[in-house]
Amino acid sequence: MLFQLKLCDKETIQKEYIENIVINETKKVLTDKNIEKIAKEVVKLCKQQSNTETLKYLKKQLKKIDNEITNLLQVLESGKISDLIINRIEEKKTEKENIEKQITIEEMKTPNLTIEKVKKFLEHFRSGDYNDIKYRKSLINVFVNKIIVYEDKLTILYNLQDSQSNVLYNTTMVSQEGFEPPTPGLEGLCSIQLSY
Repeated sequence: MLFQLKLCDKETIQKEYIENIVINETKKVLTDKNIEKIAKEVVKLCKQQSNTETLKYLKKQLKKIDNEITNLLQVLESGKISDLIINRIEEKKTEKENIEKQITIEEMKTPNLTIEKVKKFLEHFRSGDYNDIKYRKSLINVFVNKIIVYEDKLTILYNLQDSQSNVLYNTTMVSQEGFEPPTPGLEGLCSIQLSY
């Protein structure tokens, strides 16, 4: 099968013009409701990732050792005093301490995020300095997945579930000094990614 490549025939658009549109639209997406939704989702994902196979295995081992210690103590309470049983209990307690340390180390590998911490982080994007290049880079890198340029509008796809903005742009702002070279293979639309 042969593929025909077609060049993007869009007029070039000034980078700053698109960036300004993207920054404005992205700031509009950062509503209280969306920030709350994002924060909950981030915390949920973080908790899911913290429950690794290693951690599950260690917790299972800890439970097994607790049961073994309980059984040994029941034997000891039944009157069968033996140095062997006492030694086994001490060994199991040492094993338990080691596994508890391993669990602590494993749990420390994943940050302990709260919804409030995530919300505070996200809220600083709402009030950032529009002219600060560092702020602009961060806002785009954190929230924007892709920008699709059509004849008369932009579609901004965000790194948020089912979230996008469609923005009509002023075609008089299209100039000969743009930022995007022709993109082969995109029939009638161009896709860009603003990255720094």
